[in-house]
Amino acid sequence: MSSRDGVRWRRPFLEAFVRPGLDPSDWVHRNNMVARGVVPTGSNEISIYVSRHYTYPTCSLERLTLRTDGFASVHAGYAGGEFTTRLMRVDGKALVLNFATSAAGMVRVEILDSSGKRLEQTPAIFGDFVSKRVPLREPLSSPVRLRISMKDADLYSLQFTP
Repeated sequence: MSSRDGVRWRRPFLEAFVRPGLDPSDWVHRNNMVARGVVPTGSNEISIYVSRHYTYPTCSLERLTLRTDGFASVHAGYAGGEFTTRLMRVDGKALVLNFATSAAGMVRVEILDSSGKRLEQTPAIFGDFVSKRVPLREPLSSPVRLRISMKDADLYSLQFTP
């Protein structure tokens, strides 16, 4: 799920985000509907509220929590993997990543110019961070691509900051 303006959203995958679960009372119409809004409920957490037991006297809202920006991720297993972004205009002195790895996992970012020449490469980083600032040697202000290599990791979001 993504949005450039916070108003129009794109959801190219249609798999269930919240499944009914084991309780038969959650397998009737209008269950698992998400209440309006995503609520920040901690420094590294957001919450959504879903309906449960619709049409029963026990009808209620259940709070579900996610890591900040944790709706979807690019995932790489233990064998590893990589992807390259489209060409994008950026302006910044640091890259901020939201990611989680195993103890044996890692994320590494290469910054490429429009012809594919490497401008910079971050060290391999590991851990579980909602906002890990990775300083860059040179400020960026031209179109670049990112080649991101990962091993046993999930990358939830990235952004360039001043």
